This record gives sequence, structure tokens and C-alpha cells, in this order.
Amino acid sequence: MVNKKRRILISAFIVLVLISSAEYFDIAAGNKQLDKNIEEQIKIINKFSFCGETIPFDKKKFSLKFKKELKHVARRGPDGARLLRNAQIILPAIEPILRQYKMPDDIKYLAVSESALSNKYTSNMGAVGMWQIVKETGLELGLEINDEVDERLHFGKSTKAACLLFKRNKNFFGTWTAAAVAYNMGSVALYKALRNQKNKSIHDLILNKETAGYIFRTLAYKEFIENCENYGQPKPNPSQRHFYHKLYITHSVSNLKEYALKNGINYELLKEYNPWIKGNRLTIKEGNKKIYELLVPSSALYSRLPFSIPKPATIDTIKQPKLDSLLDITENKLG
Repeated sequence: MVNKKRRILISAFIVLVLISSAEYFDIAAGNKQLDKNIEEQIKIINKFSFCGETIPFDKKKFSLKFKKELKHVARRGPDGARLLRNAQIILPAIEPILRQYKMPDDIKYLAVSESALSNKYTSNMGAVGMWQIVKETGLELGLEINDEVDERLHFGKSTKAACLLFKRNKNFFGTWTAAAVAYNMGSVALYKALRNQKNKSIHDLILNKETAGYIFRTLAYKEFIENCENYGQPKPNPSQRHFYHKLYITHSVSNLKEYALKNGINYELLKEYNPWIKGNRLTIKEGNKKIYELLVPSSALYSRLPFSIPKPATIDTIKQPKLDSLLDITENKLG
């Protein structure tokens, strides 16, 4: 009886080893094909630029940096698929804000480098949100940050704040590449690096590991998102349409749970789509003309609101197929 159990255990172990081996060789074969595709892209590396500015890929160290970053990005597996799904919703929503501020389209990929388009990460320096803005900078740029709200987590307002910072850096340092590097490491730190190393070119500086790879990582994300099928990831299904309503809060709300229930809104989804609301209340001081805008997905509406909601309008995006974005909303007011 003991021998029989032992034989069963040994057989099961062998089966597990064989399955693991098969998976290992499948992964190895997939990585080999992936590496081949990456090598093909490296051959035409001169096609890559950032905000229309040339990257000196004729220097081997830069082509190696880009290759390293592209390998890292392309091997994200399930995380890569999740990133692509987020990108098809969020990036088209960033584009009209960039156009409003007359910013290059490539700037949107910096949000991918900063946070993978997620609000969940907090840096060691206390930077939060999709654009990873520290508190002091956020306040300087006009964002509201207090016990009740943190607008660094507000999609539209944080994106506009980031645009202001990028434009300020561009005006001071002269190029979008330098503006991006300054965004990552801090404008004062970049100024000191340029002064102390007596370099005029951003590409000739000796920088920390994180910042040294920043532009190359951003270009790698751009390549991966725009040509994901070359790296073993299918393009996300564009058929899912995302409709939102914009609701205005014009006076203090002492209890958002009760407010949501009164207006037929799912409270959990209200908080999920408005992560900038930290607690359960919104205070607008008397005489203050502050108006809070809340995004509410159509799926969060339990029943008809106490006003008429027209069919949500769509905004055409430049890239095909056309996708609804976070800006595809119907504007209504809640007093």
C-alpha cells in the first residue's frame, strides 16, 4: 500500500515537472521571438524621436539603453495587456488637453513612464497620481490638496497642471527632451547638473539611473502601445464604449453617501471614478465660487436622476478606430 502511494506521488511529480518544462520552453520560445522582433526595431532605430526632437542613436550607448527598456516593457505579459486596455481609454482623453495647451502628442507617453496610467502609486518623494506630482508642486500649480480632496488624483486637473509644468520647463531649458528630464528629476537638479558638468546637451549629462533611462523608457512604451502586435500582445477590443456624465457640486455636501443615495448614484463607483475625493464630504466655504466636477459612469446610475439626461455625446479622436474617452460626457448640474 505504501509503495503504491509512493508510485502515485512520484508519477504526479513527474507530470508536474513535464508541465513546468513545457511552459518553460514555451516562454523561452516566446522570448526568443520577442527578442528577434526587438532586434528588427533596433535596425530602424533612427525612426524614433521624442516630440519631433532627434535622439542621438548613432551613439551605441543610447541604442543599448533603448533596447534594454524595450525588452523590459515588451516582457510585461499580463501587466502589458492591462496597460494596453488602460491606454486605449486614457491616452485619447489626454490628447485634447495637450492640443489645448499646444503640447506635442508624445507628452502623453510620459504619463505611462511615470505611473503606467495608474493613480495607485506613491513615490518615495510623496509624488502621487497619474503624473506623479509632489504636494508642493501641486499647490504651486493651483491644485487643491487638503484633508478632503487631492486634485493630483483628478484626471483633468492633474493633466493640465502637468502641461503647465512641461511648458515652463520647455521655456527655461529650450527643448521638450530637457523639459521631460526636468519633470522627472526636478528642474533645479537638472540646472545644477548642466552647470556643474558644463554640458549644453541633455544627452551628454551623467544622470541617476532612473532619469538616464527616462526618455528611452518613454519611447519604449510608445513603441509597445502603438505596435503591440509586434511584441506578442493583441490590440485591445475597441468595441467597449465608455460613457460618462459630468456632475457639478455647487455647495457643500456633508455626507456623500447620503447625497449619492438621494440622487440615485452608486456610491462605490462614484468614489472609484473620482479618486481625488479623499473622504465622505466636500466643503465649499460661503462666498467661494468653487465648483467640483464629478465623473459618473452611466453604469453608476441606479435610476433616473431628478433631471433629464440626454444621450451622451461622443468626441471623435484622431486615431482609428474611434473610441469614447474620459471626456465623452454629458454635462449636467446638481445644485
